[in-house]
Amino acid sequence: MEVRINSLTEAYEFLNSLLPDNSDFYFRGQANFEWNLQPSVYRFNNFLRYQTAVYENTLLQFKPEKPLPPLIHTEYDLEWLMLCQHYGVPTRLLDWSSDFTTALFFACYDKENLNKDGVLFICDKNDYSSLNSYGEFQQNSRNVGKISFMKTMIPNPRMRSQSGCFMIWDSYPLDKDKSTESYDLWEYHKHYENDFTLKKIIISSQAKLGIIADLRKIYDITYNSLYLNANQFVRKWTSHFDVIRERVYLITLWITDAERLTDEQVKHVLRLTNGGMKNSFKGCVNLSSLVLGRKPK
Repeated sequence: MEVRINSLTEAYEFLNSLLPDNSDFYFRGQANFEWNLQPSVYRFNNFLRYQTAVYENTLLQFKPEKPLPPLIHTEYDLEWLMLCQHYGVPTRLLDWSSDFTTALFFACYDKENLNKDGVLFICDKNDYSSLNSYGEFQQNSRNVGKISFMKTMIPNPRMRSQSGCFMIWDSYPLDKDKSTESYDLWEYHKHYENDFTLKKIIISSQAKLGIIADLRKIYDITYNSLYLNANQFVRKWTSHFDVIRERVYLITLWITDAERLTDEQVKHVLRLTNGGMKNSFKGCVNLSSLVLGRKPK
């Protein structure tokens, strides 16, 4: 279902039309209506499916060896991936929010896409299975089954400010004999012939600035209030995760397609690793064959 709105009032009118339903809604805003509804790692640097699995394996090797409260409270892989996602590192998690106004802000706020129509998605979390614990993911992280929801039990400050929750994709493609395929949420529902609630609200580009102004004036919702950019803790760790993102990207290319690296990037990789595993998974056709490499320095 797709509708179009031009103001905050119209957005609430549409939401109120859904409320008599017994659904439990989650919301996601995207500043460009043309973007696919899929996790960031599948849209990252033209990676093929098996490369995203290598990327995640490498990212997990950067996880702290012990909890570092208030940043990370457990040793579970899933909490680390959730944290990375909120700090801009690509993962197979897709952010949703239980708060309608937060998602609406994200559908409007993006200077690079201000002239593009935005989009607000609404789904019913009851349509999806749930991962009941971090331990459940830890036991079989690559094969979580169908797309599932997972709400963090110990949110960091930024997750809490955004009323965030996560939808997690299975590492394997819909066709497990292919390792290059990625899919978005629409393709997933079509594949399984699901009759799930998934509503698409188009936000007119001309309405974005007005909606942002109303969200600030009425609800005090701003970029800084959601991202906590004035918070010294957040500023410190944002730069830390920027470094992790770049290092994981370089190591992934070294393992899967080293020829894409520049000479300077190769030197950087060699400083991070022992130089082994070059192109060890180039052209991989079997995701189950992927294993963790040596932990980077």
